[in-house]
Parts: sequence; structure tokens; C-alpha cells
Amino acid sequence: MTTDQNTNDPRFVFACALDGAGGSHPVATQTAEPRWYHLDYSQPDTREALSGLGLDTGLIDSLTASRYVEDLDLVRERAMVLQEELLNRNVEQQNARMYVLAILSAIFLPITFITGLFGMNVAGLPGTRDGHAFAIVVAIMAAALAVVVALMRRKHWF
Repeated sequence: MTTDQNTNDPRFVFACALDGAGGSHPVATQTAEPRWYHLDYSQPDTREALSGLGLDTGLIDSLTASRYVEDLDLVRERAMVLQEELLNRNVEQQNARMYVLAILSAIFLPITFITGLFGMNVAGLPGTRDGHAFAIVVAIMAAALAVVVALMRRKHWF
């Protein structure tokens, strides 16, 4: 290939990237990767364009072009499998975190209810005149916590 040929030609850039010259050619390095992501492999025209890419310019022969197309298909399939695996891993992590949050919510719900009930500023709350009322409320909350934890352990939730 001559140096005075248009180096901004996408076929030249893609062919340089396929031939391994993309790392040494600055234009190919800058433009080959963005063009790579814009290829739509689901369209049948894309296969024909890729297979005929180097044949028109004489850069690559038909066997090499078909090998590149097959390699691109394999890479696409591997990328789809990896994407599914990453999605499944993220879903599993999210489910585990939601499980922990649900258990923590179930543990603290009775305690929060009792605290909120006795935190109201209204007349007639039980134990407002008793000196041991605070200890009794704390004991009730500890008992509620123990009951919830015991039920969760019995059901093997944690």
C-alpha cells in the first residue's frame, strides 16, 4: 500500500486493524475501534460488506476475508455469552443484597414500632410515672428481637 493513498478510507483503516497493522498506523489506531462498535452483525448486508471489504481494493484475498468474518462471528458470540454471565452475576449479587436488607428490616421492624409508640408526646402513655419504665421497654424490645431472630433461625433464613 502506498503512503499517498487516502489513509482516512474506512476500508483501509479496517484492513489495517485486521492485518495487525492497526497498532503501528496512527490513523488506524484512532479510527478502527470506534467503527468496530458501529457494525451491525444482524444485518445480512454487513456480512457481505465485510467479506467483500478487501476484495475490491486487493488488500486481502477471499479466504482471509472469510476467516475474518468467521472470527468476528465467534467474537460476537463470545461477547454475548460474557454479557449474559455478567448480567447473571449482577442479578445474583443484587438478590443477595436484597435478602440481607429484608432480614434486617424484619429484625428491626418490631423494635422500631415499640420505639415509635413510646416516642409519641401524648398524655396517658403507660410507664411515664414509673422509674423502671425505661428498663421494661428495653426488655420488651430485647424479647421481641429474640423472638424474631429465633423464628428466622428456625426457618433457616440465616
